[in-house]
Amino acid sequence: METSIITMDMKKVKVITRPPKGNLRINNGQKQGRLNAETLPVCQSVLEPERAQVTVHVPPSSPGQRLSNLDYSPILRKHPPDTPPIISPLPLSFVTPVQKPNDSPEQVESSQQRSFHGNSDCGGQAVGNADNVYCHKPPIAPRVRCQNKHRTLYPQSPCSDDSSPGSPMSPPQPHEPIRLQSILHRRVSLMEMGKDINDRKMNNESILSILQGRLDNLPPITSKTVKVFLSSTFSDMVHERNALMEHVYPKLKDVCREQFGLEFQAFIGQKYGYRPFPPKIRASEFSALRDVLIDDGQNVTLLDKWYKIDRNTIPSVWVLQPISSILKHYNDKHDTARRDADRNEWLEAFRQLQKLLRHAADVAYKLGHITEREREKYFVSVTELEIEHGMMALKHPSNHCLCFYRHIKDLEKKVSNPRAQKFIDMLPCGSAIDPKAQNLLRVMKARKIENSLFTEKNIRHFHINWEDPENTDPDESFTYLSNFCEAFYNSMYDLIQISLHSIADLQKNANVVEILQHLNMCKSRSEMFRGREDVLGRILDYLYHPANEPLVVYGESGSGKTSVVAKAAYLTHRWFKDRKPYVVLRFLGTTVRSCSIRLVLGNICWQIAKLYGEDPTRVPQDYPNLIRYFHRILKVATADQPLLIFLDSLDQLSSSHRAHSLAWVPRELPKHVHLVLSTLPNMFNILDSLHIMIKEPTNFIEIRSLGMQLSQDLIHEWLRGANRTLTTKQLDRVRDALEKCSLPLYTKIIFDEICRWKSYSTPDVTILEDSVKGVINTLFDRVERYHGKTFHWVPPIRRIPPLLWPRLLNEMSSYIMKREANGIIVFYWYHRQFITVAQERFLSEVAHKIFIHTMIAHYFLGTWGGGQQKAFVYPENQMELLGKVKRESLADRKVPPQPLIFSQDSAKVVYNMRKLSELPYHLLMSRRSTEMKMNVLLNYEWIHAKLSAMALQDVLSDFRSTLEIGKDQDIALVYSALRLGGSCINQNPDTLSFDLTSRLLPYYADHLSIRSLIRLCDTVAHKHSAMLPIYQCFEAPKRMLLYVLEDHTQMVYDLIFSKFTKELISISKDGTLSFWDMNFGERTRVVDVSMAHPGPNTKLFQSRDGKYLIIDSDAIHSPLLIFDLKTGQLQHKVGKKSATSKRAFMSGFLFCRQKNIIDVRTGAIVKTLDDYIESKKFVTCGITPNDKYILIGQDKQTSLFDLEMNVCLAQFEGDNLPCCFVISADSKKAFIGYTEDCVFKVCDIDPESSKFGQVLVLFNYKDALPHTKFLDGPLFHKELSEIAVCQRNPNLVLLNVKRCHLILFNLITKFAKLVDVKAINANNNMFLFGANFSMDGRYILVGSHENLHLWSTENCKLVTTIKLHTNDHFPMAVCTENNFIATGSNIHTAIKVWDLMNVQASEPGSLAKYANPVNVVACAPERRLLFVKLYYNYTSMMGYKFPNSFGIDVFNVSTGTHKNFLPLLSYGILVQMEVSLDGNKMALLLNTRDDTYLIIFSTKTGKVLSTVMHVDAKLFCTSPQWDYAMTMSDKDIPEVILWSLPAGEKLHVFTNCLSPVFTFDNLYVLLVKENEMVIVYSLKQKTIISTMMCEAQSLQVAPNVHQVVLVTKYPVHGCSDYSQVSLWEFLMGSVITKLYGVAPGGIVDISKDGLRAVDGYLQVFDLKDGSLLCKFSADSHKEFEFVKMTYDSRCVIWVDGLSVKVGDVTNHRVIGNVSLHEKPTSLTLMDFGYIIIVGREDGNIITVKLLNKGDEKLLQDEKITTMDQRSTHLLDIPACSDGVINTFDVLYRKKPVRVKDSDIPKVHEIQHFLQQKARVPHAIINSYSFPDLHGIDIQDLAMARRGSSPCYFLKDGSRSGGSTPSSGTPISGSPILLRKKKAHRHRSRSTQESNDLTNLSKKKSHSLQDIFNIVRTPPSGKSKEEKKTKRKSPMMLKALQQTGQMFVALTDMGSSQTLPKKKPARNDGGQALGAEMDKLDAQKKRYGIASYGRVPSM
Repeated sequence: METSIITMDMKKVKVITRPPKGNLRINNGQKQGRLNAETLPVCQSVLEPERAQVTVHVPPSSPGQRLSNLDYSPILRKHPPDTPPIISPLPLSFVTPVQKPNDSPEQVESSQQRSFHGNSDCGGQAVGNADNVYCHKPPIAPRVRCQNKHRTLYPQSPCSDDSSPGSPMSPPQPHEPIRLQSILHRRVSLMEMGKDINDRKMNNESILSILQGRLDNLPPITSKTVKVFLSSTFSDMVHERNALMEHVYPKLKDVCREQFGLEFQAFIGQKYGYRPFPPKIRASEFSALRDVLIDDGQNVTLLDKWYKIDRNTIPSVWVLQPISSILKHYNDKHDTARRDADRNEWLEAFRQLQKLLRHAADVAYKLGHITEREREKYFVSVTELEIEHGMMALKHPSNHCLCFYRHIKDLEKKVSNPRAQKFIDMLPCGSAIDPKAQNLLRVMKARKIENSLFTEKNIRHFHINWEDPENTDPDESFTYLSNFCEAFYNSMYDLIQISLHSIADLQKNANVVEILQHLNMCKSRSEMFRGREDVLGRILDYLYHPANEPLVVYGESGSGKTSVVAKAAYLTHRWFKDRKPYVVLRFLGTTVRSCSIRLVLGNICWQIAKLYGEDPTRVPQDYPNLIRYFHRILKVATADQPLLIFLDSLDQLSSSHRAHSLAWVPRELPKHVHLVLSTLPNMFNILDSLHIMIKEPTNFIEIRSLGMQLSQDLIHEWLRGANRTLTTKQLDRVRDALEKCSLPLYTKIIFDEICRWKSYSTPDVTILEDSVKGVINTLFDRVERYHGKTFHWVPPIRRIPPLLWPRLLNEMSSYIMKREANGIIVFYWYHRQFITVAQERFLSEVAHKIFIHTMIAHYFLGTWGGGQQKAFVYPENQMELLGKVKRESLADRKVPPQPLIFSQDSAKVVYNMRKLSELPYHLLMSRRSTEMKMNVLLNYEWIHAKLSAMALQDVLSDFRSTLEIGKDQDIALVYSALRLGGSCINQNPDTLSFDLTSRLLPYYADHLSIRSLIRLCDTVAHKHSAMLPIYQCFEAPKRMLLYVLEDHTQMVYDLIFSKFTKELISISKDGTLSFWDMNFGERTRVVDVSMAHPGPNTKLFQSRDGKYLIIDSDAIHSPLLIFDLKTGQLQHKVGKKSATSKRAFMSGFLFCRQKNIIDVRTGAIVKTLDDYIESKKFVTCGITPNDKYILIGQDKQTSLFDLEMNVCLAQFEGDNLPCCFVISADSKKAFIGYTEDCVFKVCDIDPESSKFGQVLVLFNYKDALPHTKFLDGPLFHKELSEIAVCQRNPNLVLLNVKRCHLILFNLITKFAKLVDVKAINANNNMFLFGANFSMDGRYILVGSHENLHLWSTENCKLVTTIKLHTNDHFPMAVCTENNFIATGSNIHTAIKVWDLMNVQASEPGSLAKYANPVNVVACAPERRLLFVKLYYNYTSMMGYKFPNSFGIDVFNVSTGTHKNFLPLLSYGILVQMEVSLDGNKMALLLNTRDDTYLIIFSTKTGKVLSTVMHVDAKLFCTSPQWDYAMTMSDKDIPEVILWSLPAGEKLHVFTNCLSPVFTFDNLYVLLVKENEMVIVYSLKQKTIISTMMCEAQSLQVAPNVHQVVLVTKYPVHGCSDYSQVSLWEFLMGSVITKLYGVAPGGIVDISKDGLRAVDGYLQVFDLKDGSLLCKFSADSHKEFEFVKMTYDSRCVIWVDGLSVKVGDVTNHRVIGNVSLHEKPTSLTLMDFGYIIIVGREDGNIITVKLLNKGDEKLLQDEKITTMDQRSTHLLDIPACSDGVINTFDVLYRKKPVRVKDSDIPKVHEIQHFLQQKARVPHAIINSYSFPDLHGIDIQDLAMARRGSSPCYFLKDGSRSGGSTPSSGTPISGSPILLRKKKAHRHRSRSTQESNDLTNLSKKKSHSLQDIFNIVRTPPSGKSKEEKKTKRKSPMMLKALQQTGQMFVALTDMGSSQTLPKKKPARNDGGQALGAEMDKLDAQKKRYGIASYGRVPSM
């Protein structure tokens, strides 16, 4: 009976079967090449038995596949300077055509694992260890074709001599062993990395020991690789193995990948059937054998010829010599005769050596010269050794091993058949069975297999008949092979599952495993560490004594920094014997989780929290809060338990989160905390940053070279440890090399090299290079020399030959380490120097590099995966060997498919991490731009998968890399759209399709690739979210718009770009200071500055060097806050702000706040302005950037003082008051602007200049702009409001005149040009602010109202206007390093960053928004109309002044357009707004000055249908038919009045009643009376027909079931958390059912079929029986504000934070999740609930289509080519079938109809009526000659004259200005500024005039003459003459005089008067008022003046 065994444990599964017959031939067929991805295997290999030999070859043109556990991508890529390489391949291009065998028979001894050997009667040799057994055979074994020096080599011996080519080969055997290893790689996501700990469960003590950083008794880390080891004879199981390869292994692989995320690989090796003699023999043993042979009369000449003694080994050994060192023509490809002669000679020598050694071993054993174990290695087969080491070593082999027996009946009787020799051991003569071999086989089965595997499930038996011995093998039976494969698959599947599940229990400790990996590395690095006592002493001194700063260890690459850090951490617990230190250790970059600073800090914080008893679940996930938590948790360390943190190789951190800026490093360490850092000196400026942060110079330790003597001592010590020595001459060579280089890395490499030297090695072998790079190249040369530059396999399957890969890996094991990447194990270089050398060596040829990337790209694309056959060409020699007729062929490459997702279920999704991370790079490097675009960048499924598996920055990096190579507009648009989506899509990838579509829709028609992407989103994305945008909902991507930063929760007050950290800094109303990385657009840090009480005038400043950040708050008594900008730590709090001046500016290191001058470096007040002048009349000042001088402007002169000495150095006289200063960066020039006549001067303020104190330039607008008349006229004083100097060209100056005009002036040419402001400001009245230049000087930047304008500096023409959706004085910052500008908003919280390198005149995608939150809406679903209330935002001055103003807009969902319905005017306070389902009627509940009334009017005609008065009414409801209405008052005793419509007749008054409702059948009214009964009123009988006694506070009627009412009693605080809800049949007065556990807010919505209801907890109840059907919220106490149900009760829609979600009631799953970026303020449904309309706080309306299952197929119409066609098609998709609609209440069955925009009227009649009813005075100024003043309010006029903050007036009479800007937006024209001027010549008049104006404003009416009298009246206390001189045309007087007769004062009803001519009052129902307003409108239209009504800002 033949044997097949499988052994399996947690690390490896070993399958042992008999191998088939055949020879393995490896051939090339192409020129010698370098790295070839084709021959890097991925999975299993297939050997085809054909003509008794297997020949394998790969053609050079065949695309290849990549070895999944060999990551060599970083060698291929050129790393950017800011990104350290992370994964690197092996140095060799082992994948093309060549393998050169190693003919040294002792190579295997370089492995530190125990070798085992065997012998065989039939010859052959094998050397190996427990994991790898290598075979070498006599010459007739399969050959290896090699191009290396044109030699043909046989498979080399792993024990060959390193110094010589060639290798002894065993004779050919009919049963050559093949080894199969199938490695299953578990794919793990980034957050699950390292979850496998060790095989046994660790108890709490061991986990605690790991957390404490103790290195004693560390448990091993379980490998994430499961190895399947198939061992069999080569000949007798060829059919079984091929069947396994073809049918079983692919199936097992797919199962493992789908269920566990495993990667399946195969390695095939020859390990059974021969018993070789050992290649190395201990000297004493060899002497004993030799003496036996001599005593026996044997000739030992042959033995002496082939073995040489190596005295470098201790003890000495005799080494078998390489074949080619003795037989020179053994590998000669050209002289075949000599080659054949040498091979025959070796064959004979091999047999003689085997015979001699076996005989000698037998005799020596009998004589007692050697042990039995020493004798066995000359006889025992490799198969038995495999079983012994693979099975017997396990404690419980029956739990991990399988055995398959195959018995061929009557085989002994058929031994004469030549085929039988493949299946049984025969004697060398071939005529009889070998009885010794059969006896050994029986003993092995009985003693080693059956004694270990004693259960039936572990041993399987197969009995087969040999039906046709002449023509077939016995194991070719189809039935037998099918049964065998099935049994094999089932058994393997069960074992794999058991093993993986046992590992899964331990994978919960991911953080523990991460720590354990670093501790194991620390232990391995420190074990070989020697010397450096001085460095360790300094580290000990730092750790043992108090320290408040980190310690830095630095040195060049290879100097041994990591070993020093490891040794220090290793010794820590020995050093601290009196205390119990906790050691936190990370070798950065050695694991995936140690590459990202966010993951590193998260893991460290978790460890510290566990150590000190903190809650580890509170560790934040977002990076900014994580830094704050890290700094805070360090304070938990104690004196008895100090915290010692070691972070090695800071330069190995990825650049994400600005890790290299070191903002996360605490500048000052808490007590009992020590931090040791290490880094390279010249990487990413890390060391420079540390020098800035750390003041103590002794905290820096430089690691230098070891020195020759120390290096030599180390080598001697290592040699002793390795039982090696060197000859004297060899030692001299080592000494010479160490004198030239003594770096630790160099020392380690040359030690490994000299360990290969033999005592008989020739001088040409013992050569050492004198640099690290040189010795690495020597290593690569040697590996290429003995293994070949490339490895081959048979086409079309390319695999690394399994014999050679383990040998190569074993030889390079000292320089290769394993680590996890993208969820699997990869090989990584031990040191970065290897990466550098490998890149230079193997990827220098461009064409070859592209070829390699192409092959890898094909693999990850799955081009030839999943059974797809590929064409290939056989080389001629292969055609001859394989007997092929046709050279071209097709074959399955056995490459696995490459899906984006391996498996997906509700619990876990297994992503193809390797594909997601590798494919984009290889497509780029192979220049496959089309495939990159369509398969990656514009592929929705790809983006979603990568976003889900990784992060947004990983997705964006693919786009950035592509755009750097070449520009593509479509790619750039998608890239911009993803950036705009920002944190929302990063946190919620399922919103990706909605976000992309909502932004890219404007490009749908003109960009085919964008259209394809949107179609993918529409048709595929339903798997992630069933919600599609109908129209553009979000900001469209623009080339200029770089980022939208949305992490602030409230509006932003100020922005500034940091010069030092290259970040954008923002301060918000939410009390946070945020730092934004401009490389990635992510928030990297957050600082709590709530102590500053940020307000609208809070400003940010930075010092000259950018190291200090200053916050100047506008809050009274607030201190000045000074922060270290890099660390974000507060440095100083200075002073308290008084309630006087708002002066604040920064210059150099001095900050001027009000009168104090503060040094920001020390936080000290160094000077005050009183030190320089006594007068209190100064208005402006400035300090030079060098902090030496101060300029002060007062009266008409400007004085220059020495800042330190308080001495006036110069004075500059002027004709009027200086108002603004700008000082040049070199502190040599002062730019001074004045308040009148547009005067501008440039003065020399450099005391060392010859022109010091002189005016260098004087600007005269009359001379510079002689033909410009815009400044003429008495009204303006031509004040220079702002001066800006161009950074790129300091001679270019921008003057902002009166904030209305811009002048560009060249100081050299004296040429001035007027900026074309007319393009945006036709009336010269726009308020311009923030005048500045772009960084490159190409553009002029100015803000105005809600826009940012850009003019060209070349021609002063307007380039573009950016609409920002904000109000005036929005924050703005210009970057001085990049061409960026950042803007904030006073309406929403987002910050927008614009790239001025991509300025375009106009871009599509403008988004219509309202200026107020969309929070009051009324829906008409039958016409798809949404009525929106317009009003002034309550947070603005307009909202404060005009709370009684509102308007109504109509949003047409069918067209996506907005139309004004009712202009925004003062109609009263809108309490409630409702509209009928058909949209034909509207009801408004209004509260005016005198009364509260309900008005119902027609939306088509505007005609008033009904008006009813109800004092203090707070709500109303209408009947379903709108023939009744009820209003409820807000009194102590509530009152409900029932009205009949349209007559307005009062039918009934219900006292002390609440919650009035109409039933859906329009028959009854229900009310709650006194919370204890329900009243039922019949509308038909007009009387109360019944009452129900029950506790009730709220009523809800159910659709469809008209006699059922839901009665709710809300919980009492402190008594219950739930409402009591019961269903009553109110006519019968009985309870139907009750609902339990209802949210405190009760039921919030009922489906229109009356079957289900939902509450605020998102609980869905069945109204039939009251049962709870499902719940969509895990938070049992969170009540959601907006919750709705679809009409058919299938879905629940709710708002959660910034998201809208949809839950499917039928399967209890969330099927939609869309992030809206801004806070939702309303939720409305149409189309039976399948159109969702969400209003946002920023005034935007989001329209969403909710898809039913299968609806996505209706969107695949290729005829849809425009955005309008798409939206129409979406709206036309039926929401519900007719059958479902018929189940709704009859009121809701009508299908919606499309309404044209032209069918929506603007109603004027109702407008006039509402104005009449409002009884609110209006003041409208219409100007003929001066159109800048419109609608000035008297109170505003008084405030302006009182000298309040700058303000201006809008045409609708609203005020805006100062620090509280208005949310109102005028239709046309611009405001005029009424600015406060302390030094104005009419200043003395302001107090009296403002008081008079204030008193006047209190009157109900006033005349123009009243105002004239106020402004004409001279102030008291002045003489008449003085008064006359002071009365020169004040601004307000002239403005009012010019308005003439057009001032109209509209007052209350009954007292209306028109000035100056008075008319009697009229009370005619508003007709007179309406006529008057129509007249005014006509007059305004005549003179181009806008109406006082307003529409939303779009």
